[in-house]
Amino acid sequence: MAKKTKTGSINVPVSDFDDQNITAHISIRLPLNLIKSLKKLSLNEHYEGRYQTLIRDILVTYAEKNKAKRNIAG
Repeated sequence: MAKKTKTGSINVPVSDFDDQNITAHISIRLPLNLIKSLKKLSLNEHYEGRYQTLIRDILVTYAEKNKAKRNIAG
């Protein structure tokens, strides 16, 4: 059985993070109220309303943090 990363009520298989189009896959799985919140958060000069970029940045930060933890544990 594959490991899954659980985020709220959204299960994302770990293998999905190897896909270059993960942002699109993740945003399809997100609840509508969370997408609305992400769109509001992305309304600034840095993201200019592009919530997909915000999602990608969140995922990259998460992956880097977990990679560092794995390197320390290994």
